[in-house]
Amino acid sequence: MIPVKEQNNGSFKINDKNQMPRQRWKVGTGNSRIEYSPTSPKSLEKVVKFLNNKNMELRPIKGRSLGVYLVIPEGSVNKKGEPIDPSTHFRGYMSFNDSTTQLTMDDYAEDILEKIKEGISSVKSEEEIEQFIDETSS
Repeated sequence: MIPVKEQNNGSFKINDKNQMPRQRWKVGTGNSRIEYSPTSPKSLEKVVKFLNNKNMELRPIKGRSLGVYLVIPEGSVNKKGEPIDPSTHFRGYMSFNDSTTQLTMDDYAEDILEKIKEGISSVKSEEEIEQFIDETSS
């Protein structure tokens, strides 16, 4: 196995193999530091739809984040009225962007759910911020 040297790039981690940065979504408005990292790339529309879904749940997991799950409850049916098997699906991580704060259900879950109602937006990479500065400087 080839070791990978990671470099910290703000909210993103990029390795020497030119791996794409992990996708992150800011939850809340203003100075919110809560971020959602999905298990696979998603558009803003899909992230908003999922995080506002009544079947989305936060759960404690090992590490400093909370796990984000889709829970299909017993008795669920699709649009055709056909039953859907109950199941639980891990959909990503909710974390605090300082890399040290440990999120807990008791201290943070209610606040995260309120921040989801405030809004969800893409976290800007360092390159996007530099490009904005270049385009708006005289």
